[in-house]
Amino acid sequence: MKTLFKKTFIFISIPLIYLSLITSFNYYQIKESKPTIPIVNYLILGDSHIQNSIDSNYFNNAVNYAKSGEPYFVSFWKLKHLISHPNVSLDTVLLGFSHHDISEKKDNSLSDAGASVQFKRNYSIHIFTKQDSVDTDYFKYFNVLLRNVAAYPKLNHHGFQGKYSRLKKKLTKREFYNEPFQNHNHFYDKNNEYGISRTNLNYLDSIVSLCNSQDIELKLVATPVSKKYYENIPNKFLVKYEELKSIYRMNGTPVYDFSQVIIQDSLFADFNHLNEVGSQLFMKRNFNRNN
Repeated sequence: MKTLFKKTFIFISIPLIYLSLITSFNYYQIKESKPTIPIVNYLILGDSHIQNSIDSNYFNNAVNYAKSGEPYFVSFWKLKHLISHPNVSLDTVLLGFSHHDISEKKDNSLSDAGASVQFKRNYSIHIFTKQDSVDTDYFKYFNVLLRNVAAYPKLNHHGFQGKYSRLKKKLTKREFYNEPFQNHNHFYDKNNEYGISRTNLNYLDSIVSLCNSQDIELKLVATPVSKKYYENIPNKFLVKYEELKSIYRMNGTPVYDFSQVIIQDSLFADFNHLNEVGSQLFMKRNFNRNN
């Protein structure tokens, strides 16, 4: 009986020791190893609309850390983390602010099919808890933690960093271009229209407050979308967006609405993302290089 107990103890101890060592190593890497960040004064945040449209080369000491599908609560956590980095001395943050950003669709970013992607990107900069007031799939979260912190030694835990991305495709050449335009899933869940986001807008207000407290100038920017996309935005989002624009501007946060400044479909990669040619034209028309 003692022999069986001893063997069982050894059998259990080996994987526990392995997990403890790997977890300790990865935890040390997360805490002590800093991501390689250039000297930054100008930070560009948001989702794929910003990632594919705003070229950081047009600004001094700037990085575009936007990533596809990023909601405001992730941008808030990312900003808090970056402010503490020794190479980051921010004076300006440019944040995406378009009609789809106020949709409830983004409230589900930590509970829908793409939740694991968000957890994998951001587990090293934020501990997800109920205090976040965000609907969270904790099974997926802990699964990501197990895979990335306890399964094997890992040197790079900094998946939160994005970059300006050039899209080569052209909307007019896409197979769906001449098909009837379907309601975009930014605003519809099948046939049901999403509501206005409360969670995401609360975090946008938190970003505004954080920038104010750190004496950082925050600029909200809506990047161009195609004419067909814009015409299919539900009216309640158009109305709410105009209301929010007025409120933010009145309170000292500038809003630049470029959503309709480019109308040529050939300059889009799809109905709501500029392609490389469109992005460079947009930057040349609306931003002075190195300003």
